Amino acid sequence: MSLAWDRDGSLSTVSVVGDIDMSNAHLLTELVEFLCRTPTPLIAVDLSAVRFFGAHGVSALLRARHLAERAGGRLTLHDPSPFVRRVLGVAGVIRHLALDDPSSPAGVRPIPQFEERRVQSAGPQRNPTREPDPQLA
Repeated sequence: MSLAWDRDGSLSTVSVVGDIDMSNAHLLTELVEFLCRTPTPLIAVDLSAVRFFGAHGVSALLRARHLAERAGGRLTLHDPSPFVRRVLGVAGVIRHLALDDPSSPAGVRPIPQFEERRVQSAGPQRNPTREPDPQLA
């Protein structure tokens, strides 16, 4: 993973390229913590070039959002890759994060949630009218 950041007025943009996993997710959190030293930090995290996003990445984004809010600011996600969106949806945390949207009046909207599907197993299927095969018993 490589991280780069740029500041344009009050907005800091963090660009992430590569894989976010257990070996490097803390670096994203540490960078956001550094950026939160400014009053009312506004931080956009560009995830468009992220190829792998594991559980440690999910934790890092939630921690980063918490850090920004605690500092009186806001953290948004910019153009998360489809893989990142899917992981956030499956993890059930997508509703806790915001997506940059320049077309919206406020500029930020929640990330749309993926349809949640639950599958229930009915257990082993048996034919109640058929007797068990005595050779298999």
